[in-house]
Amino acid sequence: MSASNKKKLRKELNTAAMTEKQRKELKEAKKLKAYTITFAVVMVLVVAILVGVLVKAPIAGMLDRNSHAVTIGEHELSAAELNYYYVDAIRGYCNEIQQTYGNYAMYFLGFDTAKPLGEQEYNKDKGTTWADHFIEEAIKNAKSDYSLYDKAVAEGHKLSDEEQTSFDTSIKNLDLAAQYNNFSSAKSYIRSVYGNGSSLKSYEEYCRIGALASSYFRSYADSLKYEDQAYRDHEKGQYNKYSSYSYVYYLVSVNDYRGEPTKDENGQETYTDEQMKKARELAEVQKNALMGVEISNKETFDKAIKTLKINEKNAKAESTEEKNALYGTITFNSDAQKWIGNSERKPGDKEFFTVMSGSGDDRVVTGYYVVVYTGSENNNMPMANVRHLLVQFEGGTKDQNGNVTYTDAEKQKAKDQAQKLLDEWKAGNATEDSFVELVKKHSADNGSKEQGGLIEDINPASQLVEGFRDWALEKHQKGDVGIVESIYGYHIMFYVGDDDLTYRNAMIKAELVEKDITEWHEKLVEGVTATTVDLSRMDYKYILH
Repeated sequence: MSASNKKKLRKELNTAAMTEKQRKELKEAKKLKAYTITFAVVMVLVVAILVGVLVKAPIAGMLDRNSHAVTIGEHELSAAELNYYYVDAIRGYCNEIQQTYGNYAMYFLGFDTAKPLGEQEYNKDKGTTWADHFIEEAIKNAKSDYSLYDKAVAEGHKLSDEEQTSFDTSIKNLDLAAQYNNFSSAKSYIRSVYGNGSSLKSYEEYCRIGALASSYFRSYADSLKYEDQAYRDHEKGQYNKYSSYSYVYYLVSVNDYRGEPTKDENGQETYTDEQMKKARELAEVQKNALMGVEISNKETFDKAIKTLKINEKNAKAESTEEKNALYGTITFNSDAQKWIGNSERKPGDKEFFTVMSGSGDDRVVTGYYVVVYTGSENNNMPMANVRHLLVQFEGGTKDQNGNVTYTDAEKQKAKDQAQKLLDEWKAGNATEDSFVELVKKHSADNGSKEQGGLIEDINPASQLVEGFRDWALEKHQKGDVGIVESIYGYHIMFYVGDDDLTYRNAMIKAELVEKDITEWHEKLVEGVTATTVDLSRMDYKYILH
């Protein structure tokens, strides 16, 4: 397992799918997903959007293959073999910067893509270059991989049938990757990425070692079990963290009451002290007006907002509603977060929070958040497992934005087909196995079709279409069925049963495993030595362009 790639591979140890805001809160708790076994292969299939295809300066392949660059434990790696880790460290870094900064990624790389990495300073105090840095990362990653690989071999761990099939398919798809990137063969494509010392055989071995390492890592993570007391001990002092809250809020902004600006001699818009003083007074009046009326939900909140003078001509003025938001995602105001998370809160409770800017004697009011609490959930409900068969809408009319709408007749046709299939199933054995066969034969959802339409660990934050998720979270018995409409069509639903974990415990388990497996992995890596022998054959002239 490559250490520098852990960020990409530790995403969903617990199976709760989060919204973007909730994933931010659970970022640390969900770092540890076991590697997808095709990771090393996928790395080469991806064309770096950031800089185009990565290009290496030519090197003498035979010398690279016959060299001895580093010893990892009992494994002697040539420059060609270490180069796989080296290039992937560079590509992984570039892809991470690309994902973080998008179109501005080039400005945050830290080096010039048109110059050799070995000629660009990385750490002035240590006198190291960017090439030195990535070689160091490569050795760390190799050490991580081999520590897991050797442990897996020693314990007789093997890839599962599914993992082996996925791995074999990925290797076979290298020819397609080559064609996609305009290379005549997989061999020439691999060499263009990893240098003349690379070969299909050694690249496959590199991927195989990484695949077994990641499979063993995942297997160990999955083996970790905890008693209920461990969950309860972990949440002490941070109970709110695993609870969800519903609330509605609105910002009464001082800036909305400043009036018309004047322009200074440079053409910049300015507001007088008198204007700002009056604006703060008006904002406070409007805040008090909202605090003086009864508000219980978004509907009544929006009605009150539209009565504000500033919104007389603003039909779009409305509050912001959050439902089942994890405590850590309540970030619009820290005081509001504490208030919302108070165990004494009751639905309909209302409060305002002053927003300030500046410092010391210059601090001024810039607005007021008016917040209405609508409820909370301790997330102790079990997660749900379902199967579904999708009967997709057909036809439809696409508008200029690419959105498709369907007529009532088109929708009814899909609904009738779903009912027909459900009736056929009921007329037969009406078992889970027969439902799986029905799904494999008729479902339009290719993502779950081969798994019999199985969707597991559904919770209130799961990123599923609302009707689908809501049905799954209703009280059901194993074997319950139903038909649900979504934007995709009609889903025939089959309730498989409750998950062993509650949503709350799933979140906590993710953090427990994060801690335990990190300590286990670090100890494993510490037991493996890495000795540099000769790095002269490494490509210090590596250039991205």
